[in-house]
Amino acid sequence: MQKPKRQLFIALAFASAAVGAIGGCSDPVATSPPDSFWSRGGPILYTRQASVVDAGQVRVIGPDGAGDTSRWAGTIPCPPRLGHAIIVNYLAKTLSVVPIPDAGTPRQFRVEAGGTITAVAYAPDAARVAYVVRANGTPPLSSLYICDTNGTAAPMAADVANSSYPVFSPDGNRVAFYAGADQSEIHVLDLKSQRIDTIAAGAFPWTIENVDWSPGGDSILFAGRSNDGGTRHICIVSASGGPQRSLTAGIGGDNRWPLWSPDGGRIAFIHNNELWVMKADGTDGEQLTHISSSPTQYRIAINPQWSPDASMIVFSAIAGNPLQGVLQVVDVSTHRVNVLARDVLPGFWCPPNLHASCRAPERPRLVARAAVHVTKNQWRPMQRAAT
Repeated sequence: MQKPKRQLFIALAFASAAVGAIGGCSDPVATSPPDSFWSRGGPILYTRQASVVDAGQVRVIGPDGAGDTSRWAGTIPCPPRLGHAIIVNYLAKTLSVVPIPDAGTPRQFRVEAGGTITAVAYAPDAARVAYVVRANGTPPLSSLYICDTNGTAAPMAADVANSSYPVFSPDGNRVAFYAGADQSEIHVLDLKSQRIDTIAAGAFPWTIENVDWSPGGDSILFAGRSNDGGTRHICIVSASGGPQRSLTAGIGGDNRWPLWSPDGGRIAFIHNNELWVMKADGTDGEQLTHISSSPTQYRIAINPQWSPDASMIVFSAIAGNPLQGVLQVVDVSTHRVNVLARDVLPGFWCPPNLHASCRAPERPRLVARAAVHVTKNQWRPMQRAAT
C-alpha cells in the first residue's frame, strides 16, 4: 500500500511543480471585496515558490489581500513564535531564525548536510526547534532532532525509527510525533525527563498522518488512514495514552488535517477535500468551503490554520495542471472566502502581538539542557554539524 504523503511533502510537491501561473484558472468561489471585516485577523506569512530550483520567498499579506510584501529568501514551514519565524532553505539544507517586526537578516543556526529536512516545529518559547531529517540510503530513514535556535548546543535525536511530524505541546515541555515502520505509532517525548512514551500503537489498523495538541495539553488529535480501504478519520487520544476515539465516525468520508482552535472549542479539518469545522467533541460538523462543486480546476483544500481570535481560517487549495497552491482565507461564521495569493506554500498567522504593536519582542530565553548518554527510547548525543 502506498504510504500517505506528509504535510510538508504535499506542500512541497504542489509548490515545486508549479513552474508557472495557470492561465484561465478562476477562483473557487465568489470573493468579497476588502473591507474592515478582513483586517481584524492581522498579517499572514506565507511562502511563494515558483520552481524546483527556487529556494522560496517568504512574504507577508493581510487577510484582505493587501500589503503583499517580500521579506526573505527561503520557506517558512511552521507558525511564528514570539515575533520570530523559522526559515528553511531546502536546497542549502539550513535553518535560520529571523525577527518578524524588524524584517532583519535571517540568522542561520543549523546545517543538515547528511539528509533532507522534511518537517519543522517551533517551540512556544521560541528557544527550540524540532525537525525531521530524512537520511539518504535504501530504504531512507527519518529521525527527529531537537536543537536550540542560538546554535550553541549540539542537537539531540529521538531514538525512534521513521519519526515524522513533530509538534510541541502548549507548555513547550513535550513533543508529540508519529513514527514506526508503517507510521502507525504516536510518541510523546518529555524534554525534562528525556523519556519517550508510546501513547498510540496498533489499537487501530491505521497509518497516522497529522498530530495536534489540545490547547490545554491534555489530549492529542490525529488523522488516521485505514489500511483496509484508505478512509481517514479524525481521532482523539489522551496525551498520557489510553483509548482512542474517532470524532468523524458519524459523518464518514475522508477526513484529515485536524487542528484545534486557539480557544479549544472547535476543530478545523478537511472532509472530502472541503474545509469543515466541528465542536471539540465531534458534533455539529459544518462545511465552510465548496471547492469541489465550483467549475474550476481546484482539487483539494489543505493545511488549515486558525486566526489568533478563532474567527477566520487561512488554508491552501491545490489547483490546476501543473499543480498550484492558492492561499485563501475564510470567515468561520459567514463562510466568506478571500483568495490572497497563488503559487504558494501554506500560510501562517503572525502572533497577535505583532499587529497590535510594532515593538520588537523580548529576546527568547534559552532553556539549558545537558547531553546525557542514554539507551533505546531515550536521547542520544549527536555529532554537531557545520554551521
